[in-house]
Amino acid sequence: MKKPYNLLKEPMFREKPGMYLGEGPWLTALFHFINGYNFAMLNEFSNKESRLLPYEFFDWVAYRLEFTDSVKGWKNMILERYPDEDEGFKVFFQLLDEYETRVERPFAYVEMKRKDKPEITERIKLVTYGPWPGFFVLPWSEFRNWPFVGFSPDIEWFESWYRIKRDRLIITDQEEYERILSYEDKP
Repeated sequence: MKKPYNLLKEPMFREKPGMYLGEGPWLTALFHFINGYNFAMLNEFSNKESRLLPYEFFDWVAYRLEFTDSVKGWKNMILERYPDEDEGFKVFFQLLDEYETRVERPFAYVEMKRKDKPEITERIKLVTYGPWPGFFVLPWSEFRNWPFVGFSPDIEWFESWYRIKRDRLIITDQEEYERILSYEDKP
């Protein structure tokens, strides 16, 4: 099936948003444009490639803007940190560019037996992408569809959400792990 064209990667979309979004405020107009586009694509494309934004972008915004979760949605998180709509519009594209060029820094992984097939051992890895608080939980292999990927604000949250104690982690980057632990004591 043919992939949809991603307008957000067009330089003209960033430079002349009025051509695509009508009148501002720009961040809110962009939010409604993306939601409308995604809704329209539900009938054309049934996979996640039809979305203008990857689902993980919500977690990326939470991570980069130092929220503890992404429940507020990317637009509301950006506006909370950058109340000016025009500035928020620029920040959105900065965050999107960072998301697309981010580089993983794995610092730990954990192995566990699958409940449905105990002879199979699965691995998940814990990674950061920069100096910000929190980390991401990802499948070890890109081919495995681990159901609970995403952002964790700290190790305590990870332990509670995934029910995996930190003593089960196999640390591969001690310095980065200690940096992540240092956020547990901060308010």
